[in-house]
Amino acid sequence: MPERPELVLFVDSVTLVGPTASGKTSAALRIARMNKGVDIVSVDSMTVYREMSVGTAKPTALETEGISYNLLDVASVTEEFSLWDFLTLCEALDSNLHAKGRRPLLVGGTALYLKAVLDDFTPPKRSLGMRNWLEQRLIDDKDPSRLHHLLTQLDPVGAQRIEVNNARRIVRALEVALATGRRFSSFGPGMDVISPMDRRIVGIRPPREVIRRRISERVVDQMDHGWLAEAEGLYRNRESMSKTALQALGYKELFEHLAGMVTLEEAVERIIHRTWRFAKRQLAWFDRDPRIIWSENGDEAVELITEILIGAGS
Repeated sequence: MPERPELVLFVDSVTLVGPTASGKTSAALRIARMNKGVDIVSVDSMTVYREMSVGTAKPTALETEGISYNLLDVASVTEEFSLWDFLTLCEALDSNLHAKGRRPLLVGGTALYLKAVLDDFTPPKRSLGMRNWLEQRLIDDKDPSRLHHLLTQLDPVGAQRIEVNNARRIVRALEVALATGRRFSSFGPGMDVISPMDRRIVGIRPPREVIRRRISERVVDQMDHGWLAEAEGLYRNRESMSKTALQALGYKELFEHLAGMVTLEEAVERIIHRTWRFAKRQLAWFDRDPRIIWSENGDEAVELITEILIGAGS
């Protein structure tokens, strides 16, 4: 399977990043309304799903009225939507926006997607057949150590980086090694490479206590606006959902409640806790990027990006 050729995406873009519940969407909408010629491009791995709206905090049709907000609702939860699929859509969109003379405002918190778009980092493609075979081996063996031993033979460096009981990472590393003929560890250094291109990136970083409070408040608000009903609809057809969609933040916990494993109150507490952990991982990832100009709130971010846009002659 051929690798994706190097392609620099959204050359004239400005990027808005930040942890979940930091106010990125609201700020992006304000920027688009204030600056003509700006199109928002969502860089998020979960808002791509049409059937997940409340739980992904996707902007509503009313909020986006009159604004071009791209790459929302581009896949079904029944599809195995990957980073490669996302990049394919980005390539087509980039060409379209350029032809129309529109300015992309990239908005997101999915670090891997942002890395792929901004720095042309693309991990190896997935091989569904190989992964299924490896997962069946894992089930049959009832012990990931045998697969880890195989990985030691194929990719000693990669095996040293993965714990013997980390079945998910072992399967992924073997999937790559067996499907591509390349060691999984050979793809690793690209994650630390920063593009030499002058990327303009603004981040929203409220104090941690503010993020925690907003996460709690947002989850409660989502529950008040029908998240459980949305999850129930998906739960009835969960057998047809992709593995990625099944692990979506919050939906997994609500599915556990619907299966009778936990109370609704426990599910909500788990969602809040897991979302906060996710936010901390996002912050740790963003800390690795020296290009980000940080603001403490949405107002500051709007001002910074507007200055960038005006300075570039938008």
